[in-house]
Amino acid sequence: MKSASKTERKNYLDIAKGIGIILVVWAHANGPGSRYINLFHMPMFFFISGLLFNEKDTCEQYIIKKFKTLYIPFLFWNIVIYLIEYTLKVNLENKEFQLNAYLNVVFQIEAGVNKSTFLGATWFLAALFWVSVLYKCLYGFLRRHLFYASILMTVICSVFTIIALNITIPYFISRTVICSLFYSLGVSCKNLMEKILSASWKYYFAIALFAAYFLMNKDNTANMGQNIYANKLYFLLGAFIISISIIILCYGIEEKLWEIGKWVLVFGVNRMEIVIWQFMAFIPIFLIQCIQNQVGVVECVGLLVTKHTYDTSSFWWILYLIAGVGIPLLLRLILQNTKIMKVLKSLHLVR
Repeated sequence: MKSASKTERKNYLDIAKGIGIILVVWAHANGPGSRYINLFHMPMFFFISGLLFNEKDTCEQYIIKKFKTLYIPFLFWNIVIYLIEYTLKVNLENKEFQLNAYLNVVFQIEAGVNKSTFLGATWFLAALFWVSVLYKCLYGFLRRHLFYASILMTVICSVFTIIALNITIPYFISRTVICSLFYSLGVSCKNLMEKILSASWKYYFAIALFAAYFLMNKDNTANMGQNIYANKLYFLLGAFIISISIIILCYGIEEKLWEIGKWVLVFGVNRMEIVIWQFMAFIPIFLIQCIQNQVGVVECVGLLVTKHTYDTSSFWWILYLIAGVGIPLLLRLILQNTKIMKVLKSLHLVR
């Protein structure tokens, strides 16, 4: 593969996204080592997004682009699926459909601070939209006056992150603020990453970072949704260094193991579908478990709507992982050349 192609397309970053989205579903399926994955998988996506930050677009162009690619699919699918979720819930509880209650959540979804629990991972789309747009606008203002605007942005994000780590802001806003730090680090580290990737010692460096991450976090835990961290400093530093390590290793996959890399690339390129539909894809496995345990249909639906918990013990986590990753990709493949896909793309509901 030509280096020019590598520079322009940055396939290694898509490979990293592919590995990242598999790890996200792995963690949601409570697979082995999920504790370690929960410490870095979302920060890594924001770090990679920062590395891909586009300085050339105007603020208006950037907002429109991000609105189409991130916010429209987030809004549409969450509003539709939440309507189904809410309807099921009121029927199970023998209550009347309260339009005001439904619209209250819809308004929260429109603001990007809520989502359907069936589409739990889509918070990432709204969070990335707000982080990238606010970063772009403030960065653009600072860039006109300061040469080191990206460094100042990282300092600003660091201050807000310290506050967010210690104060749990409603609607999971603390999580979004913390993720903004990794986005700003990605922007600031663009040139540094290029130098590291061109160095002869990069793979030794990646292995050293990888080892340091596990040593640093051997007793650490993190729940970004609840804003709970056993060791906040190790969480931040660990997520940063493991992100760099994985990107370097993915660069090596593109450079030396492309036959493997192009398969992983599929997951990275189609990550949007997996982000949106992974929890919905869990439902068939959940239904199989209900049948096996002789749980009635009404009770099964009730558990699905109200509990949102899955039995991932024993080998079940593997089936949840395969379903969470595979079903969205299978649907994409089935619809690829259909009129339905053309309409969805024209409405910016899929990429």
